[in-house]
Parts: sequence; structure tokens; C-alpha cells
Amino acid sequence: MDAKIYRRYEEFTNWEAFVKKHFPGEEIPRKKKARTAFQKRVAPVLLQDPEFQAFDEAFKTKITLAGELAKQAVDRAL
Repeated sequence: MDAKIYRRYEEFTNWEAFVKKHFPGEEIPRKKKARTAFQKRVAPVLLQDPEFQAFDEAFKTKITLAGELAKQAVDRAL
């Protein structure tokens, strides 16, 4: 049986560094609702950066990782 490590989106994409690069004067909110709204607002700009876009495309959710592990288990007749 295999295992895969999940990393949060912000950690995997180095999100805070890219926000500071493209929005140097703005403070990243700490409260959940404000942070979510901020993420939605800055996402279109961040996704125009080819380096960030590559991280975004490589990111896998927990569900995607679990599906890959389940498929491997079935393929190996576990």
C-alpha cells in the first residue's frame, strides 16, 4: 500500500510569497471569511503569473490523492 503527503494549497503554491510579490502594499487577512474573500479577489492576478500557475495546476486535493491511492490499490488487487 502507498501513501501520499497532502500539503495545503497555500503551502504548496507558496501563496503568501506570490501575494506579496503582486500585492506588496496589502495585508493578508487572518480571519477566515476575510481571507477567503481576499483569495477570490487576488486569484485572477496570481493565475496570470506562469510560475504560480504551474504550482496551481500541480496541486492535488485530498480527494484527488485518495482517489489515486484507491486506484493503485485496485490495480494491485489489494
